[in-house]
Amino acid sequence: MGQHARDSQKQQVYEFEEEIAELHGIKGEQLTLLECQGLVAEICSQFAVNPPEVKDGRGCKSAFANELWITLPKQFRNMIGVVHECCHVICDIMFDCDRPYHDSIFVRYFIEILATRSTLTLPYLEHFAKISHVQVAPPADFRVLSPGVSGKLLSLYLEADQCSAELEFFCAQADDARSELAEIGVQIDDETYAARSELFS
Repeated sequence: MGQHARDSQKQQVYEFEEEIAELHGIKGEQLTLLECQGLVAEICSQFAVNPPEVKDGRGCKSAFANELWITLPKQFRNMIGVVHECCHVICDIMFDCDRPYHDSIFVRYFIEILATRSTLTLPYLEHFAKISHVQVAPPADFRVLSPGVSGKLLSLYLEADQCSAELEFFCAQADDARSELAEIGVQIDDETYAARSELFS
């Protein structure tokens, strides 16, 4: 596992979350560790991700998350804090773990999940992020898989998704090449081309 890239919008994300929470009172009551564990399980199940173990984070100044555990000092044991740490876990599993911790993909997952657990709408959260100078990835980067999908199937799904995009690109290149060859008098017979189309369809 490589080192995460420079986390250039970390402070903006923290301020965005804090302002949203204070402005709308959605941070919620302080949760027990057991309640935090339950919320982690609920959120992770949406993405076919095994919920990490929640630890008390005693002596820690900040929360921390990876695939195995989430440490939550008392000040982070609330709905916003749990959603934030779950987003780290989910994004590191579903995307390149070398990305910045609080990049646009992280923010997309944060606002999508928050919109399902508060009265705030997704368009409002997107707008609030924009005026807070926080970059948000497009909705297409937000993936939700059914709870029955295993981690292995999740990995295969993501690989297939990437391969599909690459095949589409190469097929387009092949079409362009056939057109260019035709312009200089080189013809690819329809039977050969049809076989290529069936292979990549």
